[in-house]
Amino acid sequence: APGEPCGRALDAILACVRTAARPLLPAATLTDAPAAAPPVVFYIDGSGSMTGYLDQAFAESFSSGAGGVSYRRVLSRLSTLWGPRAEGYSFGTRVVRISARSNQDVIAQLVQTSFYNQTDTRVEDVLDQIAKDSARARVHLIVTDGRRDDGASTMAQYKRVGELARAWAADEPGGAGGGGMFALAVSAAPFRRVSRKFGGCWTSDPSGRTTISCPVYVFAFLPRAAANDVLPVLRGASTRLFVAPAVTDTAIALHVEREGGAQAAALRVQGERAAGQALTLLFGPAPADQGTRPFATELTVEADLGRSAARFSVDDSLAVRLFQARLTTGAPRWAEVRPRDLASAWVKPLAVRVNDDRTEIELRMALRTRAQLEPAAYRVEVLSTGMPAWLGDYESASHGDSTRTFGLSSLFEHLRARPDTTRLFGLYGVVH
Repeated sequence: APGEPCGRALDAILACVRTAARPLLPAATLTDAPAAAPPVVFYIDGSGSMTGYLDQAFAESFSSGAGGVSYRRVLSRLSTLWGPRAEGYSFGTRVVRISARSNQDVIAQLVQTSFYNQTDTRVEDVLDQIAKDSARARVHLIVTDGRRDDGASTMAQYKRVGELARAWAADEPGGAGGGGMFALAVSAAPFRRVSRKFGGCWTSDPSGRTTISCPVYVFAFLPRAAANDVLPVLRGASTRLFVAPAVTDTAIALHVEREGGAQAAALRVQGERAAGQALTLLFGPAPADQGTRPFATELTVEADLGRSAARFSVDDSLAVRLFQARLTTGAPRWAEVRPRDLASAWVKPLAVRVNDDRTEIELRMALRTRAQLEPAAYRVEVLSTGMPAWLGDYESASHGDSTRTFGLSSLFEHLRARPDTTRLFGLYGVVH
């Protein structure tokens, strides 16, 4: 309901803040894991181009040792998900069941160049098989270099992946489909071209001894209830990760790095490091000798993702939305601040970045006030755009690129989400 003006007394402002600064609920969360893990089906690209990831001398850079990013390392990490009930297939020109007595037998086959004897990479055949799992009852993992012999097939392939990913990610937990999720993990793995008759990544070195980096992709279609088991493995086995829908929870701990100086005394912080509570920054009043000149400070809000599901979404491109409202005794009437009006906002996001180890999001902000300013409330939201921040590092505009992937962005065009469904966290700023 609309309320009355708060007035400028601090007690009255704090009472109004308790009404305005309601905890922001997560946009998309992970559900509890089922009592029994769902079965896993894995599909390995069996085309000849994959042999470049498997140096036959088992050189150190191509090994499966801890900390490596080789193809063998990716397979080793993924095999921890397979278990005795897993089904495995090779695909290329056709889909063929992998026959093995144990996980050990499977890995022994997959790390040999003789396994990769098919002449195409028809991912669409695998997608047809996955689409039949309408109940979202299994985890499906596709491992491939994602490359095709012609541009038209490549674009059609990623369009189809995006369409199926959108269908899986659209199901809400508890719905008819049980709730699904899509993830894409990519690793820049060592690669040495074996034969020019195969497609895939390439180098102009005629000797075949030059080692380059080439992407290995893992497309994952999974029940949302299996995400707590699958996503940590995908992140550990890859260089970069993308998840749809972008997930978060209330486990994010927000901390404020304050600036020094006279402005520090005018900054009051509520809800810091308190999971599930609303972080609120209160700034003011300006010192009496400031007159009507603006009184300003800058600070950094650090979002700790270590225990939050948001750590799986941090590789996305991030954006910030800002809303403002009069601070009254009633519920605030929020209006989004348009980009052209941002310069005049009293609470203003300046920049958002992810730290190097992808465990923290840092939001830089500026707050201003002045004498006789009518108290105002702002809501700041950090959200995913639904597009990986790493896309430009792996996609090529040309089909003939030696290492990067043509047509990859057409996958994500089918996964564009509404901004209100991708909020990772938010906070409030109040100036008075």
